[in-house]
Amino acid sequence: MTNFTSLITSKIGKSRGVARLWLEGQKLLKAGVMVGARYEVRACQSTRRLELVPCKGQEAGRAFTVSRRERNGVVVPLLEFRSPMLREVFSAHSSVCK
Repeated sequence: MTNFTSLITSKIGKSRGVARLWLEGQKLLKAGVMVGARYEVRACQSTRRLELVPCKGQEAGRAFTVSRRERNGVVVPLLEFRSPMLREVFSAHSSVCK
């Protein structure tokens, strides 16, 4: 059985004409998302869900690396995902989680 965690209600933005999702902070850490980790994004349109799947090798395509942000000496993970896939999965919605 697969466990799913809803992290944050986040709005889908736009960057350079492409749909963008930006997540950062302690909730990512609590979910096990670590700075420097690589993930592949998998989409399921029927359930309107994106899954971050840890990459074990050098997968290409939808893989990306978790960045970091430091404020007042505290380092947190930062995810910026830009892809038309966001609009395909969340076509008429402005938020990722409800």
